[in-house]
Amino acid sequence: MILLTALAFAAAVLAWPGTQLLVRNRSRVPRAPRPARADPTAVLLQVIEAVAAQVRGGAVPTVAWDAAVHLLGPPAAHLPRSRGGHLADGLRQVAGGDRVLASVAAAWALADDVGAPLADVLEQLAASLRHEADADAEIAAALAAPRATARLLAVLPIAGVGLGQLIGADPLHVLVGTSLGRLSGLCGLALALGGHLWTRRLVARAAATT
Repeated sequence: MILLTALAFAAAVLAWPGTQLLVRNRSRVPRAPRPARADPTAVLLQVIEAVAAQVRGGAVPTVAWDAAVHLLGPPAAHLPRSRGGHLADGLRQVAGGDRVLASVAAAWALADDVGAPLADVLEQLAASLRHEADADAEIAAALAAPRATARLLAVLPIAGVGLGQLIGADPLHVLVGTSLGRLSGLCGLALALGGHLWTRRLVARAAATT
C-alpha cells in the first residue's frame, strides 16, 4: 500500500507540468476565453518605436509618449505620463527592478541631459530589446523539446506498470507482494525522481548560460 501511494505521488510529481487534468462539465454554458495578458516588454517596445517614429517626424517627445501610451490603452496603463516633461523621473519611479523600464528612463535622461537625438537613442534601444526578445524565444524553442522528452521519459515507468496490468502481467503483484519487488520498486522510484531532478537542473543551467 505504501508503494502504491509512493507511485501515485511520483506520477503526479513527474508529470507536472507536462500533463494537466481538465475537468469539463458539458451541462454548463461554455465561457468565453479570457483575453491573453499583454507582455509588458512588448507593450513598452511598441511605445518606444511609436515615440521614435513621431519624434523623427517632428513631434514633441513628451507629447508623442503620452499619445502612444493613450493609443495602446489598458495594456499600457502601468506606464507613466509625462507630467510636465519630467518623464525620466516618472519612469525611474515605476521601474523598480524592471531592467527594460530602467533602460528607457536612462535613454530619456541621456537625451534630456546631453542633447542626444532622442529618436536615434530610442531606435537603438528598441533594436536591442527586439534582439533580446528574439534570442529568448529561440532559447525557449530550443529547450522545449528536451523538457518535453524529460517529462515523457519520467512518466513512462508509471505508464509501463499500468500497461502491464492491462495486459494481465500483473506487475503490481510483484512490486507489492514480494520483498524483491518492493525493493526494486523503491529503487526505481528513487532513480526516476533523481533523474527527473537532474534533467531539470541541466535544462535550467542551459537556459541560464545561453
